[in-house]
Amino acid sequence: MKKMLILLFITALPLFSQKLWEIEVNPNDLLRDVMEIPNSDLLLFTYNTGKLEIRNSQDGSLVKNVIVPNGELGSYNISGLGNSYYFSERAEFEPGNVEKMINDTIFVYDLFSDQIINRISFDIEGFDNKENIQTKKYRYSFTPDMTKLFGRIEYCYKQPVIEDFKLYYNKYYFYVYDIIQKKVIYHEKCHEEYFDEQGRRYSPGFALDSYRSSPDSKYIILNGRDLGDGYYDESKEAAKMFNVELNGMSLLKTNENTSNEILNVLENGKFQNENNITIASIDIFRIYSFPDLKLKTDVNVWTKSNFIISSINSIKICGDNFVTRVSERKEDKPTQYYRYFIKYNYETGNIIFNSKEYQTNLDYCYVFSVDNCNKLIIDRDYDYRAGIIACYNYNTLNIESHTYNLNHFNKNENTIKFRSHEFIGQIANIKIYNSSGAIIETLFNGVLNQSNYYYQIPELPNGAYYVLCQLPNQSLNFNFMVVR
Repeated sequence: MKKMLILLFITALPLFSQKLWEIEVNPNDLLRDVMEIPNSDLLLFTYNTGKLEIRNSQDGSLVKNVIVPNGELGSYNISGLGNSYYFSERAEFEPGNVEKMINDTIFVYDLFSDQIINRISFDIEGFDNKENIQTKKYRYSFTPDMTKLFGRIEYCYKQPVIEDFKLYYNKYYFYVYDIIQKKVIYHEKCHEEYFDEQGRRYSPGFALDSYRSSPDSKYIILNGRDLGDGYYDESKEAAKMFNVELNGMSLLKTNENTSNEILNVLENGKFQNENNITIASIDIFRIYSFPDLKLKTDVNVWTKSNFIISSINSIKICGDNFVTRVSERKEDKPTQYYRYFIKYNYETGNIIFNSKEYQTNLDYCYVFSVDNCNKLIIDRDYDYRAGIIACYNYNTLNIESHTYNLNHFNKNENTIKFRSHEFIGQIANIKIYNSSGAIIETLFNGVLNQSNYYYQIPELPNGAYYVLCQLPNQSLNFNFMVVR
């Protein structure tokens, strides 16, 4: 079969010295998140299929697969303490009655033994009598310190309940449950659904859609809609903030008394740490102080750097830098884009690293930063091999923005061309290496005395290779893959 040589990229730094490890996974498993298990060298990998893996952060080796307990529904989450896991939703269906869903116990499992280490069950106000409850459903999250459980509980009646001339069908509550004290320490009614004495249907109150904790477990942010009277009033985007230490709630913002930007920060902002929360749109990158939400950093990345942020949710911040996917419009095809990821200093506007020339495919990578931003994990390698997760040294991704345009090498069939006119008179040592760093063949060793050199690529097995040209004051790399 004819051999194909696929050009990966051209750069002034050796790529394979940057890669720390790679793992092979099922190509159908999309990597959803990578989380660190505190006080250990272990990483938690979660996938869109619900699969949960514990891996060693040093080499990516598998420590164990976490098995879904029988009867569980929902997706995995990891506690802030790193020694237990739970499910974002859990439901138990009674046989023969698929419409009845009563999940009145939350189970917490040990991450390593898969044994139940805690059972949490509670009710709000007078709902401990389940005779008239059609469905009861916990939605919940844990604070990162694993001391509080919070979320929404839903009660739906079998038969309507009459209270104050109203015919109630559903009631929803926000709650905070103290795991140590084993009791609900705060609750308040969200919106409720009922018919009044005239038969009109109402759904007033604050409709709670999502919630999350700050990294220090001191605040819980609630996002939803203010439904007003539930009938005549138009719903408004709204957000609340619960102070865990003070056990108090405040309606911070609606789109009547604040900007949509602040509501967007509360709903979609990513915590950089307990003091800063970041929001990014297509062309704007902003950092706000938390919890007062005062603007600290405002950068228009389009006017500074001529790219747009194409993956707002996957942006990773490390000090003055962030890594994210970006899109760049093609000059000759304005409706098409190059998609790649960059490491970008938002203070200076400098692009520190650019993967555009590194990928044979114009698609993009999802990125995850771990180990105090010392490592960068992407859900496919630069050569876009399906089912490959690669880990790189974050700090060596320091290619200056102009270097990836240097095109000293290219290939034609089985020949590598070296444009050497600017190096005439210099001593050069040019060798082919495999991905492990072993020397395969020496192509040239001596003084460069012509403008172009052509080298025949030897017969090589499948794999990744690179040509290293060592000059007196710099080194040049040409990386390629052999695929039969």
